[in-house]
Amino acid sequence: MKVNIVGRNKGKFEKQVRKYFKKGNDVIIAYGGDGTFLYSELKYPGIPKLLVRHSSSCKNCEHDYSEILELLKKKRYKIVKSSKVEARIGN
Repeated sequence: MKVNIVGRNKGKFEKQVRKYFKKGNDVIIAYGGDGTFLYSELKYPGIPKLLVRHSSSCKNCEHDYSEILELLKKKRYKIVKSSKVEARIGN
């Protein structure tokens, strides 16, 4: 499985991810918040997403995501499909 990451401040997290996965687009990890998730779907539509919450205001936070990454590697997850809604304001 190959994984790509979308999000700001992904440096340390990306190093952790690369210990488990090569770079590619089988799964997209949205590393951030709601906006990051929406951007990841805009950039990579239809590809399964793993949402990993991260706050940019937490400058010194160090998290160990190895448990999440192990479950992803072992394919111990469930894909949940959601509907998309498009909205326009004005023209």
